[in-house]
Amino acid sequence: MGRIGCIASVAIALAAAGGPAGALADLALLDVLANDLAYDPVRDDLVVAASVASPQHAASLLWVDPQTGAVEEEIPLGEDPGALAVSDGASRLFVSFRSVNEVWRFDLATREKDLVIDLGVGPSPFFNTLHAVDIAPVPGAPDSVAVSLTEGWKGTFHSVAVYDGAVRRPTTTSSSDWSQVLEFGADPAVLYGLFNGTAQTNFFTMAVDPSGVTVASAVNSGGLGQGMHESEGLLYGVNGDVYDPVQGVVVGSFGDLAAYSRVPFSDVAPGMGADPVVFALEDGLFRAFDRATRLPTGKYRAAVELRSVARRVVRCGPDVLACAYEGYGGAYPGRVGILRQSAFVDPETPDDPWVQVDGGGGLLLSWYDASPSETGFEI
Repeated sequence: MGRIGCIASVAIALAAAGGPAGALADLALLDVLANDLAYDPVRDDLVVAASVASPQHAASLLWVDPQTGAVEEEIPLGEDPGALAVSDGASRLFVSFRSVNEVWRFDLATREKDLVIDLGVGPSPFFNTLHAVDIAPVPGAPDSVAVSLTEGWKGTFHSVAVYDGAVRRPTTTSSSDWSQVLEFGADPAVLYGLFNGTAQTNFFTMAVDPSGVTVASAVNSGGLGQGMHESEGLLYGVNGDVYDPVQGVVVGSFGDLAAYSRVPFSDVAPGMGADPVVFALEDGLFRAFDRATRLPTGKYRAAVELRSVARRVVRCGPDVLACAYEGYGGAYPGRVGILRQSAFVDPETPDDPWVQVDGGGGLLLSWYDASPSETGFEI
């Protein structure tokens, strides 16, 4: 399953618009290194899991107004959060942790923690505390969640399990059938898992029932890349592939996304219905595609070079996208960008160059063009 600026102590920079807080016209940047993002569609809240290494609001949950970029509330956690997941109906928020073997549940109406799930330990003699690498709430069951477990944070593969409240259902998968990424569709009895390592078998369809979870099939998907998101019965891979889990085949692709990016593209927001499928690349670059034809419909590129990799993108209502960036090149640890999809332009619109002064006082010039035949350069 998976991804900044300030009111009070956080600074908001409207990079392209240059406007005040409360007037989100383009890209708002928050100086927060986020381990994950989640959206509460009932209350129109963006929830940010701020890393323990974040320069602002470290080891906390942030509630952000996606319409303005304003931080509404900070809840210190005291631990390094991992994945976030909102339950069906948006009554619960589940939070996993990189630093402790627990999953916390929050009531989204009150923003208060109401349950701690102790994940326990595994059989290894060392570093055996179980950590949740990914979490997926069970559709129609707001207090139940599927969890991908490792011994230690991203350590030895352990299992996929389902919890009702704090109680683990007895049947779990084996360590050989482990998935790093979990996704439910509309059916609470079917869970999809993706292992993004080098194994030939990388896609799992799991059956979920009151006894727990078992593997129904394990295949090589032939696609999807390092992650996936479900929408209307299809799985959208971060590499541009579209996978039909029932037929077990790649049914289409959004083309060679790598041609638009210097580093591997990182996440996709598939949306639903008439929504375009949006891919977040690096440096504040987004590309949108028609869901049916899979042809480009728009693009966005930040007015300033962010020098960062997109790790997570989520939709916040019909027009707003939020993206968690991890910095590279020593510029900064990370940021969260919030922008309106209406700021996208025609995909063939040429880009103006970025101009920056680097840390040594020299000129840094780089650009991206709409055509994948063009390349960026630095001097």
